[in-house]
Amino acid sequence: MEDTWHFLEKLPECNGKVGAVGYCLGGKLCYLMCCRTDIDCAVAYYGTYIEHRIREAKNLHRPFVLHMAMKDRWVQAEVNDLLERRLSPNPLVTIHKYPGADHAFARHGGKTYSKPEADRALALTVEFFKQHLGGDAFDIEFDWSLASPAMADPSCHMRRSLEWPRSRVDGTTSRMPARQNSRDRTPAQSYTVST
Repeated sequence: MEDTWHFLEKLPECNGKVGAVGYCLGGKLCYLMCCRTDIDCAVAYYGTYIEHRIREAKNLHRPFVLHMAMKDRWVQAEVNDLLERRLSPNPLVTIHKYPGADHAFARHGGKTYSKPEADRALALTVEFFKQHLGGDAFDIEFDWSLASPAMADPSCHMRRSLEWPRSRVDGTTSRMPARQNSRDRTPAQSYTVST
């Protein structure tokens, strides 16, 4: 992830700021990036196994958001309590709780997808990135013609779960699949790495 971050920040189209988004185990990776690197900011959705590295919380020195599903089958209530106790005293950490949400509540098309919670989390995430990466970097309009053929198919169950905002050099914005091959992606002013 660090190599990707350093690559993106040096692109001429980038304003030099890079954020990361992680889902599940990717949430733990985002947490660790905020503890171990100087990435501009990161967001974790229902991060798993963060508790295994909770001792690193004292090193968390970059803005970090944690979206907690409070009915998460993979992250028990006791773990969420521990994370809140250890992370919330840090002014760089923001925790958003979703009382009725299960793990993967933001994965479009998934069994536990919950539109109200997913929409709220996305809005909070975009606002966080606007604050830390630049106000003009994100708009939620998506042009699927920029995606790979498989992802452009509306029936693709992975399509909506992989998308994150991207902005183009010309100032317009789109939502690009987070794991889209970089050669197929339009250059952006600031980037979000998703795991």
